[in-house]
Amino acid sequence: MLEAFILALEPGEAVAAMIVAAVLSAVTAYRSYRNIHNARLIEDHPTSTARSAHQGYVELEGTGHFIDDTRLRAPYSGKECLWYRYVVEEAVQTRNGRRWKAVERGESSDTFLLVDSTGQVVIDPDGAEVVPVQHHRWTSSLGMKYAVGHQKTLAAVAGLLSLSSGRFRYTEEYLFPGMAVYAIGLLKNLQSHVGSISLRDRVAEVLRQWKLDQQQLVNRFDLDGDGKIDDKEWMLARQEARREAARIQQEEFKQYNDGLNIMIKPAETRRPYIISGIPPRKLVSRYRWRGAFALAAFFACGALAVYIFNLRVAVMIQ
Repeated sequence: MLEAFILALEPGEAVAAMIVAAVLSAVTAYRSYRNIHNARLIEDHPTSTARSAHQGYVELEGTGHFIDDTRLRAPYSGKECLWYRYVVEEAVQTRNGRRWKAVERGESSDTFLLVDSTGQVVIDPDGAEVVPVQHHRWTSSLGMKYAVGHQKTLAAVAGLLSLSSGRFRYTEEYLFPGMAVYAIGLLKNLQSHVGSISLRDRVAEVLRQWKLDQQQLVNRFDLDGDGKIDDKEWMLARQEARREAARIQQEEFKQYNDGLNIMIKPAETRRPYIISGIPPRKLVSRYRWRGAFALAAFFACGALAVYIFNLRVAVMIQ
């Protein structure tokens, strides 16, 4: 059946199919290597404690907690959590029926604490491969514009069966406070990490945040009332952003003057940055299964590419 299908392809289609199979083979080979590499790294790396951990690449286990009274909430369910990732999909009608198309996705980057019996470490999830243990999915006819700011309403109706045919599907994944957290990454002194962020970068981040709300930016810096920001007004905004960035930097130095450590993403790509709600033993098993599956896919795609080449491409070359 496969041979008949390949023989029925046009010459250009046969070449394209061979290239696709070869590319998939390369991709799955890389994924197999990364998963097996991660499994071995977690198995071989000793677990440190928060107090005795050295500066560098370390592995920690503890429980997750908020840093202060600030509480992070997932954007649509309103669930209180340490970290979240979400996808919003919209039902799209096709010839073959309805399918879900992603229209918005994102994840949080707020820091939180990993606490063990000896101390605590700040965890920065930015750039990490986060493995959650809990997720929440529901459908609703309420659109995203309504959803923002109405989390309690959505959370109250999320479990109702009457919403199962809604136009939008919401999926959220979480790490909750008080749950066990495993992390492997680069440990640095928090004060030195804060100091390593230049004032210029902080100014750029403040301006980026302000640009997200154009109307507020105009209301704040539009001195001539023409409804837009000209060069002079933008210079004023940059000066104000510099003052705001300097204030934030000073507050961070005061807040983290106790020498607390922070875990961040390593610069070396061969060393993964992983934050997981799954225990290390189960995490290793998951990576090994994924590595084995990707390895099988590598051989299958590679064999298909060779088969197409021998059956069609080699004949065309001759």
